[in-house]
Amino acid sequence: MWIQKIAALFSRRHQTSSARRSGRCVALVVACLATSCDTAGDQARREDLEALKLSGIGRPAEEQLEHVDRAVRLMPTSAHYREHRANLLFSLGRLPEARADYERAVELGDRPYLRFERANLLCAQGEYDAALADLDHAIATQPENTQFYPRRALARLAMGRVAEARADVDHAMASSRPGFDEKYARAAVLLMEGKPAEALIDLDYVVAHFSDSSGGALPRTLRLLAHSALDQRDLAAAEFDRWRLDGEVHWPYLGYRYWLVPRGCANAFIATQAGDLASRAQSILAASQFMPGSSKAPVSGAAAPGRPALPKPPAPASSAASSPLPPFSGAGAEPVILLDYLRGGESAVRFSLNSKDLSEAALEAIERRK
Repeated sequence: MWIQKIAALFSRRHQTSSARRSGRCVALVVACLATSCDTAGDQARREDLEALKLSGIGRPAEEQLEHVDRAVRLMPTSAHYREHRANLLFSLGRLPEARADYERAVELGDRPYLRFERANLLCAQGEYDAALADLDHAIATQPENTQFYPRRALARLAMGRVAEARADVDHAMASSRPGFDEKYARAAVLLMEGKPAEALIDLDYVVAHFSDSSGGALPRTLRLLAHSALDQRDLAAAEFDRWRLDGEVHWPYLGYRYWLVPRGCANAFIATQAGDLASRAQSILAASQFMPGSSKAPVSGAAAPGRPALPKPPAPASSAASSPLPPFSGAGAEPVILLDYLRGGESAVRFSLNSKDLSEAALEAIERRK
């Protein structure tokens, strides 16, 4: 009898020990899995934060993209990292890749601001109906977000829907403290309403008080068109700032011609609706003393007040140096323009403004001419 009792006790202890061991194993497996998932998530967050730090100190988008690429590989189902990468790809002109990321981000986590961002890329691709659909969706979902209205106004303006664009601008101006986006959009609407003098009031304020990703070149391009509409030739010509463009990194964001074709909703209307004004502006600049190769070019060594003297330009290498700028070719076109050799004052080569390699090609052309 006592043997049976001992056997039963041993069996119960063995079962308890096995259960405890099994429980510890399960806990360890769960902990390992959780740690692995958290590690991937932590690594992705670190990569994303590193990209944001690089952005904060002005490092190139290519460097930021390396980190966000890693974040996406670590967490491929994160809408946030897809959205971040799409923004960087868009800024680098890699539109098809950016669009793929935006669309995947919408699938993973649709939200109004994501539609707002994707609309800008769709404008750059000339798909204004699709851009407007995204903006309509964003506003219907989050009507209190006033930053959506200026972009929708500009998308509508690109389609020639001026009255609807005016309604969006008025709503934005009345619903928030007007900033760059509101005043810029209203200036664009005023210009298309045939009120360039009123547009200049907003543009002067924008240029004086705000800084944007174009370095001020986008609102100055619009101001160039407004001055041209009023036949204010000297003021129009002054928007082409040779000294500013003569810096180490001047192209493409500081060049007005860069903004004559769609880069987003903000300037799409220039290509689709303002072709006559763009042609007039180019004619004024072609005849201006601010343009290289002009008969009224400043005397070599002369300097504007507070600015260093320009070097003596080399002799023209070909007749192309004195060729006038071709007229702007209108909606949906890819205007081919004379790219000025800004350092020496002679024209260089012809490029399509829609070329994604415009910046590199411009700098290479300048280097070849040195």
